[in-house]
Amino acid sequence: MSESQGGGDPIASSRMRGTVKWFNAVKGYGFVTPEDGSGDVFLHMTVLRQAGLDKIPVGSTVECETVQAAKGLQVQSILAVDLSTAVPEGEEGYSRAPPPPPPQPEATGDFEMATVKWFNPHKGYGFVCPDETQLDVFIHMVTLRRANLAGLVTGQKVMVKTAQGPKGMQAVEIMLPGPGSVDQYV
Repeated sequence: MSESQGGGDPIASSRMRGTVKWFNAVKGYGFVTPEDGSGDVFLHMTVLRQAGLDKIPVGSTVECETVQAAKGLQVQSILAVDLSTAVPEGEEGYSRAPPPPPPQPEATGDFEMATVKWFNPHKGYGFVCPDETQLDVFIHMVTLRRANLAGLVTGQKVMVKTAQGPKGMQAVEIMLPGPGSVDQYV
């Protein structure tokens, strides 16, 4: 099958039947395992919404149209869903939760002033640079959630406690500077 995109060249698509491997409604994506055993197929939230769904449980059987994208096959449209094959929903909005994150390392010092280098809420992580060291320090969305923060903005001043993680320094606690703090905003 093929479909034209905006009057341009046709996009080659194929029909597939598979099982939902996992889907994270918070992150907005998941994967479907094709019945033929080939590699997993990416499923984005926008495709679910086009089919009138907000989430889809693990084990659900789907019939869909797939297209080849830059990073592999992805679901272009959902044609049918069989929820009778689904398994009970897992924790925290996951249809089946991915492996838990590694244990949180313990902070090695006090809070220190840092500047947000960048943070991508869709990826769930970013980097801050402590003012004293200018090193890139990894920060995960989980750390922000524990501090009741929804996200960070490039250039924003924050206070962080750091620790040595499995892949380098990471922020394990974060807070915004108080109203009287110098350098609260860039």
